[in-house]
Amino acid sequence: MRRFLLPVLMFVLVAAACFQYWHWRGRPVPLPDLPGARFQCLSYSPFEGSASPLDRDFDVPRPVITRDMEVLKNVTGCLRTYSAIKVQGDVTRIAHEHGLKILQGIWISGTPEDNEEEITAAIDLARTYPDTVKALIVGNEVLLRREMTGETLARIIRRVKAATGLPVLYADVPHFFKKEPAVVAAADTLAIHILPYWDDPEPVSIAEVQKHVAIIVEDMRRTFPGKPLMIGEIGWPSEGRTRGASVPSLVNQARFVREFVLGANRLGIDYNLIEAVDQPWKRVPEGTVGGYWGIFTADRELKFPLTGPVSEWPHWRAAFAVSLGIMAAFFAYGLSCGRIGGVARWIAFALLAGATGISLVHLYDHIRTSSLTVAGWVFGAYMAALTILAAVALTARMEGRIVAGAAAFPRVLGRFGDREGWGPARWIGAGFWIAALPAAMLALAIGFDGRHRDLPIMGLWLPGLAILVLCRGIPGNRPRREEVWLTLILTVAALMAFDGLRNIEMLLWSATVLLFAAPGWRDIRSEVKFLLSGPVEHGSTDKTERDGDGGKGR
Repeated sequence: MRRFLLPVLMFVLVAAACFQYWHWRGRPVPLPDLPGARFQCLSYSPFEGSASPLDRDFDVPRPVITRDMEVLKNVTGCLRTYSAIKVQGDVTRIAHEHGLKILQGIWISGTPEDNEEEITAAIDLARTYPDTVKALIVGNEVLLRREMTGETLARIIRRVKAATGLPVLYADVPHFFKKEPAVVAAADTLAIHILPYWDDPEPVSIAEVQKHVAIIVEDMRRTFPGKPLMIGEIGWPSEGRTRGASVPSLVNQARFVREFVLGANRLGIDYNLIEAVDQPWKRVPEGTVGGYWGIFTADRELKFPLTGPVSEWPHWRAAFAVSLGIMAAFFAYGLSCGRIGGVARWIAFALLAGATGISLVHLYDHIRTSSLTVAGWVFGAYMAALTILAAVALTARMEGRIVAGAAAFPRVLGRFGDREGWGPARWIGAGFWIAALPAAMLALAIGFDGRHRDLPIMGLWLPGLAILVLCRGIPGNRPRREEVWLTLILTVAALMAFDGLRNIEMLLWSATVLLFAAPGWRDIRSEVKFLLSGPVEHGSTDKTERDGDGGKGR
């Protein structure tokens, strides 16, 4: 009976800590209420399933748009569209039936034929539904994309204004209005885009963002005195990776939109919030964050209440239950095998069980929000398998069934024969490459082109810890050449990912990558000495010894 006392005590303590963690994650955060629980205007693009406006055959059934109008009219009386042709034009027709106003978008690009189709369709909609189309937005970030000169764009703006008699706007980031006076003169109103998450080089934090917005608005008013302004796009994502000090989260999104509306009222400026509904297709060109700017989910459910407190994990009890179940499975194994002895090992085992449970829940949430294709789910399953195997390997280490030390790469491949079979060291060496090589490839991708890439910390930190603990190399002075070069790649990739001290998520990612690299650091000096010593003579046995166990696999 006494042998169960310590394990049960450890289980209760770690379960209590796990409960407190999830309770903290799910705590209601007090926020200011949205005035009237309504928005002035919301960007809207119709979609169904995986449909994308970038597809040539893009189409959305009319009942889907009708359903969206029924949902959206409860929170706004105005929608901004981005195109006037095909299904995008249907939005204006259906909005008319539901009493919604439209900021009619006209998509202007570098293709004159497409522009003509857009202009003709928009003019027709404006004439057919004069009580619905309140203004036309001729072009969206055309200058930013460098698809047209300012003079050419100004001529199109004047043409649309003359044909409709309605107010005509142009929408872009503030910088390009300052560069193109012809566009400013032609447009009735400047629709400025303020997306603090995407600001370069210093994305701002949620605590600083309202002041940041106010500064931009006041600067534009000073630059263009007397020129009407509105905020054409503004918002905050609820999912995705951190950029600088900008952290996407559900609570931060709710805080941003509520505080922004209050601030816009104080500034006396009209606005359009991006966006009405999450757009899954944007996760392809923009990464996970691109698909989560909506006030409503892709299933047309309100993400958070517009008044009262907001919880980051409203279903935190279910998350705790899953974590507890994983912990229980670990403890059942620990008790049944009977090999974990001593207070220190039981504490380490309990912490490992709790960390594994929490990591797997977070990993599932990451896969759910980031994966658009089967490939994403496969990679997620790979990370989940790595996490479980890492926890099993660390448990075996605590039990004394395996010792630290991994076979070098040539030994893993069986270059020196298989007389000793697949012992623990060889399995650990294989595990190192199975985990570290994909991690290095991902780390390099993030280091070189990380703007739209996610950081799967919860799927890789535990495998990295297992590698740090188990892969301590081979005794003696024989560096493992392949492992050393992978170590260098991992180390450089970790340093390349550095994004300042304010980006905590990126710091944790770099630390995760360094877990994979750390076991090989001690061998770097020997590899450098070897490279500087000159070529090895033909027939020398030194190369064989350097590459691993020299046929004496551990």
